[in-house]
Amino acid sequence: MSKLQKNIGIFSGIGIAVGMVVGSGLFGLPGLAIDIAGPTVSLYGWIATIFITFPMIYIFIKLGTKFPKAAGLSKYAEISFGSWGSYGVTAVLSGTFTIGIPALAMIGGAYLAKLLGIDDSFTYIFSILFLLVATAVNLYGINMASWINTISLIFIFLLIGLLIILHPDYLVAGKDTLMRGSQDLDYRKLWRVMALLFWAFLGWENLSFGLEEFKNPTRSIPIVYLGSFFIISIFYFLLAMLSSGATSLGVNISGISSMSALLEESKIIGKFLIFFMVMVILANANSWVFGASRLIYSAGKSSILPSFLGKLNERNIPANSLVALFFFYTLFIIFIWLFKIDISKIIMIVSQNFLILYLASIIAFAKLFKGVLDYIVLGLSGIILIFFLSGFGIALIYPIVLLTLGYIVYKKHDRADNEIS
Repeated sequence: MSKLQKNIGIFSGIGIAVGMVVGSGLFGLPGLAIDIAGPTVSLYGWIATIFITFPMIYIFIKLGTKFPKAAGLSKYAEISFGSWGSYGVTAVLSGTFTIGIPALAMIGGAYLAKLLGIDDSFTYIFSILFLLVATAVNLYGINMASWINTISLIFIFLLIGLLIILHPDYLVAGKDTLMRGSQDLDYRKLWRVMALLFWAFLGWENLSFGLEEFKNPTRSIPIVYLGSFFIISIFYFLLAMLSSGATSLGVNISGISSMSALLEESKIIGKFLIFFMVMVILANANSWVFGASRLIYSAGKSSILPSFLGKLNERNIPANSLVALFFFYTLFIIFIWLFKIDISKIIMIVSQNFLILYLASIIAFAKLFKGVLDYIVLGLSGIILIFFLSGFGIALIYPIVLLTLGYIVYKKHDRADNEIS
């Protein structure tokens, strides 16, 4: 029987992890956050979200090291809730990837329209193009995907470095905003910003679906998670300082292509830097497509989804799942275009869905690990989860419906198995 190849080393793993997390969030959320709450609250929101992400990283390290399999989150849910848990998580993730990845691509499409200097209406076409390229890269193989993510990592370093060199005044103004603003925080707005910014920290859980392809997983998984968390935290902190500082100095940063405003004064290299942004978001889309395809492959292999989705091609790549997902991504982008859906609302839904999945990981972690540090992390994770979920309200119906669908499919399979036996 063919298996996924173990092609991912530590350096490639960090590149994939950074690519999964950094991209649309890095360049799409600063403007949206400032639109919601202004430069001060949004800056504190970025910092707070960085700190509350670490318990999640710790949990994924422990679970990933114990279960380095393609099932990923589905396995954690099975430990948490029993046999039906993997069905429920598959349903939630399927309903999340098929709306979240198109939203990610919309941000990339908006930047590509900025780069080419054409009307924003082309964003929808460019979004589909983004996902077509990301799907093609994944069909080619993990080596090509790793190469693109490595180039992306270099671009991010260059981009943020050049922004600091070109606009040190933005960084200084961001520092001033940070130092004087804590007494003026609006905590209701802070929650809204953090709930939005949680999108920027999604991706590490998607990595769980690729752990079967890691070389020496016991050693490499902790290094990849911690290394990528450290790099990404620095990226986000610096860009949050730059965007908040720029806003306080009167630069208009708004919308999903907000970071292009930081470059408009730099006509000579501005287009070049926007190209960097487009490539980083493409790498981000590439990594999310990778994670989604491994989920669908694993679900097809386990007969949770149609079995043809669990097949590998002659090069041991889950081609059927990649192509099927691209079809659904395209349909949802057309839906966004027809009904003019607000991208920030989709981002909030994706964030809440991943919080539900985070709950499954927390319960699995609680069942398996009993150390003192484990209990501390467990307590912090519970507080963080309650804090986030408390504000979503009626929107929580969506993941509940998806979980219910997963349970219905499970019961159908369970009855069929009993009849056979």
